[in-house]
Amino acid sequence: MHSTKSHPTSRGRSIALLATVLFLTLLAVWAWRADPLERWSLRVTDLLIQEDDPPPNIVIVEIDDRTLARYGDNIPRALYAEAVRQLRLAGSRIVVLDVFFPAVT
Repeated sequence: MHSTKSHPTSRGRSIALLATVLFLTLLAVWAWRADPLERWSLRVTDLLIQEDDPPPNIVIVEIDDRTLARYGDNIPRALYAEAVRQLRLAGSRIVVLDVFFPAVT
């Protein structure tokens, strides 16, 4: 007479295979969501961009509260252009702007 039950070793292998597939699936999802390359990139960026004071030959010019009170978020682009012109006249060799212009003008 033949038994319809699986052998214990066959059932154990099936469970082990299922557990392995589940583990590998979870590992793949974690790696995809964690994005290890992005994490590495952020660490490199942190090393390059330090919170130390800039060297003496670098000057950081910021928008002050008075200017923000006068113009709000809509500082005219002509004002930025004038600031760049004045910086160049003062001897700046490089001028970098970190500004977002949401409106088309």
